[in-house]
Amino acid sequence: MSSKNDGGPAFPQHGWTSNPEVLERMKGQGGMTLRDWFAAMAMQGILSNPETVRHGQDGPSSVCNAAFNFADKMLKARER
Repeated sequence: MSSKNDGGPAFPQHGWTSNPEVLERMKGQGGMTLRDWFAAMAMQGILSNPETVRHGQDGPSSVCNAAFNFADKMLKARER
């Protein structure tokens, strides 16, 4: 079973401190993935066009699907 490439963390926090207490507190803090970030940016563009919103066939789910489709394509382009 293959898992979808999420691009890793969008805003990694590593490397800015060597303080063990801070590093311990940061463990397990997932946060937003790069795939989520790309989808959010694509969704902003999609929703900025009133025609897209007005003529969306499936409402929000079609916009969400399109945004994640763009995000997946952006992640694929980064692999090249």
